[in-house]
Amino acid sequence: MRTPELRIDPRPRFRFALGLATVALLVAPLAARAGDHRSSTRTSMRSDFYTTDGDSNFGWSLYDPKEGNVTGSTDGDDWTDIQRALESEEAKVFWFKIDGDRFVVRDPEIVARVDERTQPIRELGKKQGELGARQGALGLEQGKLGLEQGRLGRRQGVLSQRLARYAADDARDGEESHRTEKRAIQREIDEIGDRMRELGEQQSELGAKQTPLGEQQAELGRQQSELSRKASIDLRKIADEALRDGKAQRLGGVRRRTI
Repeated sequence: MRTPELRIDPRPRFRFALGLATVALLVAPLAARAGDHRSSTRTSMRSDFYTTDGDSNFGWSLYDPKEGNVTGSTDGDDWTDIQRALESEEAKVFWFKIDGDRFVVRDPEIVARVDERTQPIRELGKKQGELGARQGALGLEQGKLGLEQGRLGRRQGVLSQRLARYAADDARDGEESHRTEKRAIQREIDEIGDRMRELGEQQSELGAKQTPLGEQQAELGRQQSELSRKASIDLRKIADEALRDGKAQRLGGVRRRTI
């Protein structure tokens, strides 16, 4: 799955609801690919995209300037447009796109309906973020162990080469003139081996903890995808109502749309 890069000016700071970690570097896939429509949520300056079933001609976003966050489901290319269009808003607004035309709704009643309809998405996103943080913490521990394993592995390789060189010299000379050195090297190699086994066991334990967290994250991702799909159906109806009632303001649309 392609993850487009997202750069957003910190005025205001857009923070999408999913909150992953997404987190650290180790996170389970949020959802499986299911179509060309992309849902997105973002925490701090990080964005995470996942695909959902739905109307690929419709995208939506709810921007809350007080909380500094955006909840939405649309193509990744739209986020720059959303930022530019909404950064000066002082109250919650409903942004949507239909067939390439972009609109914003400021009507309090409509925005409140959108806010209520998308609340489950934000709540689930918070759970994903908390779970992702736990995965990230475990990932950091695994990374530290991995660094030590790498260091010990390199040391073990150097010692093995030295031991082989001493053994070759003794075989050539027909005597064990390097017996003391070889014993010392072998002792250190054995100690490294013991430590490597300990680290391996610790890695296995951390991996065992990561597995259920990854399964939970995958399930939450599936739920998030389904929530987004269902919300998009309802929000498309709300968007059509806003257009019909003249409560949707066009934002640089390329053609007129009538209901």
